[in-house]
Amino acid sequence: KGSADKGKGHIEETHENGKSMKEKEYMNDTSMSGLESSLTELVDSLEAVRRLNEPERRPAGRWIGIAAVAALLIGLAFSFTGSPRLKDTYDDPLLAYAEAEKALALISDAMSGGARKTAEAVEAFEAPKEIIDNIIR
Repeated sequence: KGSADKGKGHIEETHENGKSMKEKEYMNDTSMSGLESSLTELVDSLEAVRRLNEPERRPAGRWIGIAAVAALLIGLAFSFTGSPRLKDTYDDPLLAYAEAEKALALISDAMSGGARKTAEAVEAFEAPKEIIDNIIR
């Protein structure tokens, strides 16, 4: 089909919807470039969202290496300084023995007190246990 463009004096080929081939090509070009830019913007925004939601990755190997070096240096520092020498606090060994006996007696009394309280607690639970056992039978 052909139609004469009355205002310009040249002939343009038209389609069934009435648009010329040049108009159709222009619309295709503009819609394709618009679609391309829209897709590019969408991909960029999706990439930005992905980066925001992704946890920040730090090289753990580097920190492990730093910690290993620090532990090694601390170990070397302790090995060169040596362990502190134990010093007697009592000049008289009999006095030291008596103090040790006193400390052990205090510990023993505390342990015995705990054992007594445990026995009392067991006795306190026996009466309700017997009542519950009688109900169940």
